Amino acid sequence: MQTRLVPLFFALALALPLAACEKGETTNPDQGTAQAQGDGQGEEHGEAHDDAKFEGREVVDNWKAQNGDVTVCPISGKKFEVSDASGRWDYEGHSFVFCCDGACLDKVKADPDKYLGELVQQAQAQAGDAPEEPAATE
Repeated sequence: MQTRLVPLFFALALALPLAACEKGETTNPDQGTAQAQGDGQGEEHGEAHDDAKFEGREVVDNWKAQNGDVTVCPISGKKFEVSDASGRWDYEGHSFVFCCDGACLDKVKADPDKYLGELVQQAQAQAGDAPEEPAATE
């Protein structure tokens, strides 16, 4: 009987970490683009990420978003409404907003290209000041 319980306990031990993840969390934060990746910060990001709440509203490019606009957080990849409480940081000539402040913003400042690199390229392309590609020679 004891030998039959060992596989059962082993299976439970493997399943327990999977059950611990909250809905929307990912166990691999490097999955997808920086803008679309979740960082497992569920409680800090909380209510601001109720995407259904913003259904039908225009989503503004992050670097253009003002108070009252809906945009996407570069850290969590979720929609939120920009407010005075939103985290803000200027980088590469553009002002970016975040659904949270504090530790989340510290992550961005520690590795800005990871979270903002793609957005900076999009902003520069829209502004017409993207770095030029070398001309092809024939």
